[in-house]
Amino acid sequence: MPAFAGLSDELRAEFWACLALRAAQEVGPRRGKALIEFYGSARRAVEICLSTPTAWPEADLTPPRVAVTFSQQSWREKALEEWRPAKAGNLCVLPYTHPDFPPLLREIPDPPLLLYYAGDRALLRGPAIGVVGARSCTKEGVAGCAFLSAGLSRAGVTVVSGMAKGIDRV
Repeated sequence: MPAFAGLSDELRAEFWACLALRAAQEVGPRRGKALIEFYGSARRAVEICLSTPTAWPEADLTPPRVAVTFSQQSWREKALEEWRPAKAGNLCVLPYTHPDFPPLLREIPDPPLLLYYAGDRALLRGPAIGVVGARSCTKEGVAGCAFLSAGLSRAGVTVVSGMAKGIDRV
């Protein structure tokens, strides 16, 4: 999948819809997953709610207040706060609906609705380990994390990070 600048209109729309669902009050990853799986895409789930706010509750996907709030687009500015740097940084994005989205990650109850990645996305199909740790870390912690991550990488394990401050970023 190309970086942001090379995304097709369809993938841009799916990316935007994933951002909308993530930014919406009371949607969250579990409801986002349910909406995407029910409608087949984030784009379709968003379009449905914006045109017919009663659709989500009628399908027993959200309470009425969640759909009404979503249809009022109070999520728009928060979604734009993530869209703008993704576009400016020409980031690589992988929406939940993309065939290369890690299949095991789809199976958890509250998966991310999209991933940003750098490098070869095919590595997401193999063994992977997540790095999570303290935001305020010692030099020894940074060195230990770097040592372990590099060793795992050399052994063929993909090291994944949410890019938070501290150990996660190492």
